Amino acid sequence: MDRLSGCSILEVGEYVAVPYAGKLLSDIGATVTKIERPKGDVAREVGPFVEEEPGVERSEFFGYLNTGKRSVRLPPGDATAADFIRDFIEHADVDVVIEEDLLEYGIDPGELVEDSEGLSVVSVSGFGMTGPFQEYEAPEIVAWAESGHMNKMGYPDSPPARLRIKAADYWAGQVAAISAMTALFDGVVQGAGGQHIDLAEREVGTSSLEYFVAGYSWSGDPSQRTGQGYPAQGDRTVGKTIYEAKDGYISASVGGRWETFCEEFLERPELIEDERFETRAARIEHRDEMLEILEEYLRGEEKWDLFRRLQEHGFPSAVTSTPADLAEFDHLKERDFWEDVELPSGDEVTMPGFPFLVDEERPAQERAPQLGEHDGEVYDALGYEYLPSSDTLRETGPAGSSRSVGGSAETDDDVERPLPLSGVKVLDFSWVYAGPHASRLMAALGADVVKVESEYNPDGIRGGFSFQFDAEPTSNVSAYYNEVNQGKRHLNLDLRTDRGREIALELMEEADVVMENYSPNFMDRIGLDYETIREANPEIVYLSMPGWGKTGPAKSYRAYGLIIQSMAGLDWISGFPEDPPTTSGMSWPDPVNAYMGLFSALVALYDRERTGEGAYVESALFEVTVSMMHKPLSEYMNNGRMPERMGNRDEDRRYVQGAYPCEGEDRWAVVAVESDAEWERLCEVMDRPDLLADERFESQSRRLSNHDAVDEAIAEWTSERAREEVRTRLQAHDVPAGIVADERDLVEYDPQMRVREYFVRHDHPEVGERTFQGFPFESSLHDIQFTSRAPLFGEHTEEVLKEWLGMAPEEIEAAEAAEALF
Repeated sequence: MDRLSGCSILEVGEYVAVPYAGKLLSDIGATVTKIERPKGDVAREVGPFVEEEPGVERSEFFGYLNTGKRSVRLPPGDATAADFIRDFIEHADVDVVIEEDLLEYGIDPGELVEDSEGLSVVSVSGFGMTGPFQEYEAPEIVAWAESGHMNKMGYPDSPPARLRIKAADYWAGQVAAISAMTALFDGVVQGAGGQHIDLAEREVGTSSLEYFVAGYSWSGDPSQRTGQGYPAQGDRTVGKTIYEAKDGYISASVGGRWETFCEEFLERPELIEDERFETRAARIEHRDEMLEILEEYLRGEEKWDLFRRLQEHGFPSAVTSTPADLAEFDHLKERDFWEDVELPSGDEVTMPGFPFLVDEERPAQERAPQLGEHDGEVYDALGYEYLPSSDTLRETGPAGSSRSVGGSAETDDDVERPLPLSGVKVLDFSWVYAGPHASRLMAALGADVVKVESEYNPDGIRGGFSFQFDAEPTSNVSAYYNEVNQGKRHLNLDLRTDRGREIALELMEEADVVMENYSPNFMDRIGLDYETIREANPEIVYLSMPGWGKTGPAKSYRAYGLIIQSMAGLDWISGFPEDPPTTSGMSWPDPVNAYMGLFSALVALYDRERTGEGAYVESALFEVTVSMMHKPLSEYMNNGRMPERMGNRDEDRRYVQGAYPCEGEDRWAVVAVESDAEWERLCEVMDRPDLLADERFESQSRRLSNHDAVDEAIAEWTSERAREEVRTRLQAHDVPAGIVADERDLVEYDPQMRVREYFVRHDHPEVGERTFQGFPFESSLHDIQFTSRAPLFGEHTEEVLKEWLGMAPEEIEAAEAAEALF
């Protein structure tokens, strides 16, 4: 697929986050050149490997994360390396550099932008490039803990936990790809010069905290993990979602339709009138008794039968899938989701397909490069020679490109520049989390986002999230709604009426993007299918974000984040071996799909500027989530090995790591050690020279084999100290460490967040001044932030109809009389 043909991307980073950003851009058509160290990206050393035989060209993990790229070896620290990179940027007409390692090659990323006309650089780091934590190391477990996610995951009697994939890294990779597309679109449409984008993985994670920051601002209480559902926060009660079945586990939500469950499944109608279960409040009061009845029944039923039957009766449900379950799921097979992809070794393996479709086509994933495969081609073109025997670089002569990289276009810092998406109109029919999260990011980037709802069918997150707010609850006071709808305008529109649908189509004629996450075929049934909209507006970008996809056996099944996460296999592989499968403690798939949806919309908008044609994009919540499971799926599908729950251990066996108890109730710190040098420094800080003499810990492989003993030694030291002391002392000695933060830590006490002014506050007419998540990256050209609160219900109806459609007051009155604006 060539949606980004002609775009040149330079990737200077390794392992997961930066390569995943490059992969997304490469698979959709950009030319991505990957700079690798002489021994290669460390991901080449991470399994699974073809036939379980390690080799730099045999890693299925690397093969997935680097599809379609070019590889050039370049030794960091070489005196000529910086010159080579600058020459390559000019010679290859590079548009965007996505990096985390430029400083190792002697290049300051901000100075590179200043010196290079039109070049943008996206810098990915753990804590950002400014602030007191800017030098801190943040492998994935640290970013996960520090961003506020780890405290939500795990059972109360176990340590806080992490997902058994590099969850925080994938989010960072997605947002890095979004940042690159933002810079590309900004240059093409707004005529902006190059910009330096500062992306902190920790802030991306905090931006993905669903409603919990606003929940803290509303309630004054941080969240607490529960293990099998959402965390408790304030006065919000939480329900169990994972249940044991006869042959495994299922995830289900049955409390909302208790009568149907009693009649159709339990076959005990007398429970409907049992005073213990008559009302929702009563069921909450007698939760343990209700769970006992549910669990006894579910343990006697097979998981796949339960899944099908529950869904057929309208209950959101899922098999808590193993990789074997996913491999055999008929829905994925019928949607041709699996793809056979060639590895650099020439072997072919099965991988998840590209995560979204454009005009009903799934982009193909081409072979990842062999190490240094394009050395000769690139070095010859630039007049350099790489000498592998000494890991050095030397110039061989001029090759038609000069060393001086032009200099940036003159800019006036006082000139007010339009934001990247200024002038873009977005009509947002989506609700709950994934769609609204994507569209609020568009609003912060400058788009005019209009959220469309009706009072007969409002967004489900308007109710039940007012916490301890003591005013009379209205549809405007939900913390959840106000968090994910910052920066938008609001329009009341009843699509049940003829006039409502007519107005919707008129608005779509004026829009640049239409987005929805309705059930499949809903828009078709009301006459607003894509073909109808496209006929009215050939340049429209239509973003559909269904739960399961628009086609396939499961297309009409109910879906929300926790259900999709369980079906995608994340719950089954995550948590501690002695515990049941463990949820992430939030709707992890929703921000994943929000970022993928936004990335796909930006790609389509960028391509439209060149072709004049819009696009139909389908980003299914389930498939996007399954694509993140590529490593455990590859372990099973290509190697026949079933992955196991590992707690906080590193599934890639790079780090000795964990969450360790500290002073205080339920206070934890995380520590991650990758090398002998880090282990020596850790032992020095802990004043444990005896550990250095212990043969069990003499190498990283030995430490990994004796992980329990390592954990015991670290926990003995941390348990006598405050978690902040653990972080400060270890990071001062270049040992990666962090605290398991909650919302209070982040909002009230975190110096890094304060200096970087991450959080925003809005004054709301019904709830007063409150704190919200901020935007996930910073730009040197723009002040990108959520500048306005979420809209009240119907607040901008008249305003939008006048501005977008030029409707006169009498026309608006007539629409109201026709009950179209309800």
